[in-house]
Amino acid sequence: MTESMLSRYHRWIFESGKTESVECLREWILQEAEFQTIASETIHGLSANTSSNSQRNYKGNRRDGFRTFFGESQNESYTGNRVCKCCNGNHGVWKCDEFRKLTVNKRWDTAKRLQLCYRCLGHDHVGRQCPRSRACNLGGCKEVHNRLLHRDKQSFSEPKVPLRTESKTKQNYAAEKKKIQTPPLRGRVGIAQ
Repeated sequence: MTESMLSRYHRWIFESGKTESVECLREWILQEAEFQTIASETIHGLSANTSSNSQRNYKGNRRDGFRTFFGESQNESYTGNRVCKCCNGNHGVWKCDEFRKLTVNKRWDTAKRLQLCYRCLGHDHVGRQCPRSRACNLGGCKEVHNRLLHRDKQSFSEPKVPLRTESKTKQNYAAEKKKIQTPPLRGRVGIAQ
């Protein structure tokens, strides 16, 4: 591990209040890998043109005799010709403002209509062929879908309002009125009848 990575790890341990352990190191590495993936996708996108660059970059760079996890300098300019399937803009669907403004249910509908991969919102593959497939991890979600398609568990639950509300019919109204008008039974005080 490089000195800068070790420094970031120790800062994370300090800020999170965790005790240094192999399990904490594993957790930090997974978190850093997620952040690096997001950063790489933000800069390079998810098109097929970048997959050869990404594979080359993630083989690792040699610095001071160590092989680092992180890719090459991000100064390389990306020259892909990406067209958003949602708005025809020059970006991926995952960066589309129009797509992001939609509700989660409408995003799912749009992804289905445009035949996008639910795992990464790419358009040149679907499902099992997705090279960027990973768990959502929002709120501990273990489902494999893009984070823009994440639904809270509450959105799956049944509505709390009854499906059919009863209105007072003439019979219900008459029965209630009768209960009110019926005089109470009279008897001696203290003797149950």
